[in-house]
Amino acid sequence: MNIYIDSKTLYRYKMRNKLYQYLYGNLSTSYFKATSDCLSIYLKGSTGLFRVDLPCKADTDEIKYFSVDFGKWSNALVKFEGCDGIALSINRNLVKIFVDGSSDFITLSTSSYGDDNLEVTSLDTLLEKRKEEILKDDLSIEITEEIADDLALANSLFIPQQDVNSIGLGKDGLIYAVRSVILKARFTTDIDENFFKNLDPSEDYVYLHRYLIGLIHYIYASNPIFNFSSDYSTMYWEDDTSAVYITQPPRELAIPSDDELGSFVPALGTGGTFSVDAEFLKNSLGFFDGFYVGSVWKPIRFESVANKEVVVRYKHPTADITKSLPSMSDTDGEFVLDSDTVRKILMKVRDKRVDKTTPLEAVFTFDDDSPGVLCEIGDYYSIVFCKLNDDEDS
Repeated sequence: MNIYIDSKTLYRYKMRNKLYQYLYGNLSTSYFKATSDCLSIYLKGSTGLFRVDLPCKADTDEIKYFSVDFGKWSNALVKFEGCDGIALSINRNLVKIFVDGSSDFITLSTSSYGDDNLEVTSLDTLLEKRKEEILKDDLSIEITEEIADDLALANSLFIPQQDVNSIGLGKDGLIYAVRSVILKARFTTDIDENFFKNLDPSEDYVYLHRYLIGLIHYIYASNPIFNFSSDYSTMYWEDDTSAVYITQPPRELAIPSDDELGSFVPALGTGGTFSVDAEFLKNSLGFFDGFYVGSVWKPIRFESVANKEVVVRYKHPTADITKSLPSMSDTDGEFVLDSDTVRKILMKVRDKRVDKTTPLEAVFTFDDDSPGVLCEIGDYYSIVFCKLNDDEDS
């Protein structure tokens, strides 16, 4: 069987190559189905199934099922980037990829499957069945650019060393909570309440695993509508060329109560405060890059002198560096935070203000006794940073 794939299709495939590699890390079995006008690629695993359809032209009406090492397949298509199109010659044991008029070619070994192999021939039926089951539950959400940006912000904070692997998605915002930082982001427009109708009355959030958050990042632009099963464990999504269902891994997240959040930071109306341009602070933290030594954390000390100035400082036997901020505090004080965590948040916060003529300010509230520092950015982000101990600042 010989098929031809044009340059437009190749380009679209290349633009989504990161998505395919992301999926393949979890759905690690690949299958191919070639028909007279379509090459369908399937990625399957214990937690889900993905299909992408590549339009093509074939020299026969037969249907061929086969498998190829997916990593080698993706690499082969990249090698023919910029070509007007590629041809595939598929037989029982090999697939040859080449360009007409060129002597360049790549041949990959294949495994072929007959029409009696239900593992392969039932893939479309399985995908359609899961689609019908999930859509019947009528739990859909539109991922706007704002929601996607806030999900990406929370996703950037996950680290391998922690047990927490999920965020809480609520009607008016989201929450990310670990020992070192608690992030609450508020949306400018609430999510449709219907999406939360199956939540237990005692719950305010739908849990989203970090893997699903990453997947949403890759695909929401071509269709922002995501559908969930009745218990929110499985998601279905499709656009004009692709479809996927995925069951989330076990989700771990402990969401602090409002009382617990309040115990981490100075009581309302108490403590010292200072305000600083968020962009300036982000760039100031970059001033210390390359100097941190011998710590899991990158400790940065904020020092304030009442009615004078606020500086950030890194002090170590190998270096002592100070950077002043265009800010004034009403209280003497100091605290140490992890520079990386602060900077990650500042890099990804979204300026949601209608009037952006003035700088976006980060307002810090602190005291000597509370284990955390409150940082509020605009009216839409509230972050509790855990203070580092003094011995982590040396």
